[in-house]
Amino acid sequence: MCTEPNLKSNHYNIFKWEECQNSPDIDIHSELLEFTNSKNVFEKNTYSIFKSTMLNFLKQKNINKIYLTGIDIDACVLASAFDGFDLGYDIEILQDFCLSHFW
Repeated sequence: MCTEPNLKSNHYNIFKWEECQNSPDIDIHSELLEFTNSKNVFEKNTYSIFKSTMLNFLKQKNINKIYLTGIDIDACVLASAFDGFDLGYDIEILQDFCLSHFW
């Protein structure tokens, strides 16, 4: 499982991932804060959330259905959807809660 930035990753370097790692870019919306804690917020440094510690959380909680949201449907959301599907999860993209609507 990758939890630390891969400084040799083309993705990390080309897209200047470190510039997206600070407030306000990573802040959780105030209306959602009451639902979050240190056990259900996951950092990622690549397209797919399934390359983070979230996968262990899903397995421990026996979660099989995943609702995805995000900025780019055609990038991170899609990569996560593909990875989740390949891992056997029931995936649904909530398009109304994504910034881009590439589809």
